[in-house]
Amino acid sequence: NAPIVAEANEVQVEGIPSSVTEGLYGGSDPTDDSGSFTYCSIRFTGQQLGPGNELQGLTLGGVGSGTVISHVESINSADDGIEIFGGTVNISNFIVLNPDDDGFDADQGWSGTANNIVFIGASTTAGFNSDHPFELDGPEGDDAGQPEIGKFTNGTAWGRSASDFADLRDGAQ
Repeated sequence: NAPIVAEANEVQVEGIPSSVTEGLYGGSDPTDDSGSFTYCSIRFTGQQLGPGNELQGLTLGGVGSGTVISHVESINSADDGIEIFGGTVNISNFIVLNPDDDGFDADQGWSGTANNIVFIGASTTAGFNSDHPFELDGPEGDDAGQPEIGKFTNGTAWGRSASDFADLRDGAQ
């Protein structure tokens, strides 16, 4: 129920059919509390359903700052380790290991923080093909072109060259 910057105030999360209304996210409450997700290991998850339609290790859509996401690891996801679609959620103590795509992916105007994070990417020799530690997309819709305002602090990224550290797309800064 937290704000997103997209074509509409509410949109359907990737991977959930439009007929399932529980897949809608977005709203006007930046302090929305979606509960607590702590001390969890997410392993061998994710799947590409089609171009631009994937299931991540963990997907957060329009999640507010009242939510606690802490001490989580996403291991061997078939797509991103975590993707954050808008919202104001703060995550901490989050490890992404060997994703088949990006480690930390944020878009639709996410404005939270990610603190104490680790990305360890794999090469094709390990059977995985990790992409960038970070993929950051700019906001969509009427506010397109405004910079991302989420913050990443106290992190380590290993397994990619400095020139391939982040994929900044669609006006993200």
